[in-house]
Amino acid sequence: MNIAKIVVSFCFSIALSVSASAQEKIRILVLGTSHYNQEKDSAEQKRVIEKLAGFNPDMVMGEFVSPEEYLSLEPDSYRRKMNDSTFFYYQKLNANIRFSEKKLEKDANRLIRFPNLHRSRIELAVGMLNNYDLANAKYQIYMLETWKKSHFNPEEAAFYKKRLGGTETLVQHNLYQSTSEYNTIIFPLMQKLNLSTIYPVDCQIYDTKWTQAWRIVAYCMHFINRIAKMDENSEEARIVHKIEQEKKRIYSKSDSLGLQGYAYLNSSFNAEESDLINFYGGEKLFSFSKNYPEKEVREMIKYWKLRNEGMAANIIRLAREKKGKRIVIAAGSAHQKWIADILRKEPDVDIIDYNTL
Repeated sequence: MNIAKIVVSFCFSIALSVSASAQEKIRILVLGTSHYNQEKDSAEQKRVIEKLAGFNPDMVMGEFVSPEEYLSLEPDSYRRKMNDSTFFYYQKLNANIRFSEKKLEKDANRLIRFPNLHRSRIELAVGMLNNYDLANAKYQIYMLETWKKSHFNPEEAAFYKKRLGGTETLVQHNLYQSTSEYNTIIFPLMQKLNLSTIYPVDCQIYDTKWTQAWRIVAYCMHFINRIAKMDENSEEARIVHKIEQEKKRIYSKSDSLGLQGYAYLNSSFNAEESDLINFYGGEKLFSFSKNYPEKEVREMIKYWKLRNEGMAANIIRLAREKKGKRIVIAAGSAHQKWIADILRKEPDVDIIDYNTL
């Protein structure tokens, strides 16, 4: 009898342990996004926000490069060429101000308690730009432009113009983009849930090699398309026709299921289409024709995979460091399945499918 009690007790303990382990898993939703969200689709954008809010994330992460990684990138890398001029412009505009980590942290904490301290928010945005924190600078600028600016007094309006240059300058430097997934979905979600920080998780350390591999394939495919137009019976025409066939198959299947907008962007069909387009046929064309640049395409895929592995590593590291339990990741839809599949291998992670929320 005692042995039976011990066995029952032991089994009960195991069950509790398994249950606790399951509860402790990090639940991650990787949202595949469009980088261009039109105003005519605002109703759907609101539905996406409501759906994500129902998931109730305690962390939000985005396709931004961390300040540390940004400064480590080669000067001719895509990200540096895109953003250096913006950072330098605002650092020069505010050259007479000294920003310390302690002051930025103080301003951020004060805004959580007193969200209408407009000068503090302006100073925080400028300080973040000074420190190469593009993700959080954009969030503060979104808050200023969308919600706070209309309540400025004359002194605050002048201070805003002096420190950030006003709306036209912010748009010019891509710091306020009304159609981005951040301004239309992610930042409104953060505001709704009172989340004050967006964590940057992009990985751009392979950008130079990726760009080189992409250029080679783009060059090859340029001539394949030209030859295909001149000779419809050529191997090149077969390659082009095969790619078009694969596209039609994907569209036909997804249309039959009524997948549109963000439902499509977060489906397996979009993942197939993205790989097909981004890799000029990709794996669907491997071994199809001796004239297809398979070796070169494999090189592209290698660096794409490394980028997504780097992003997944950043996500899981931050989740564990910050003890996040329910996390939304915003990334271009071409990344969605790649990142989700990598994270799915982590024993302490549950991947949540947007379309099943």
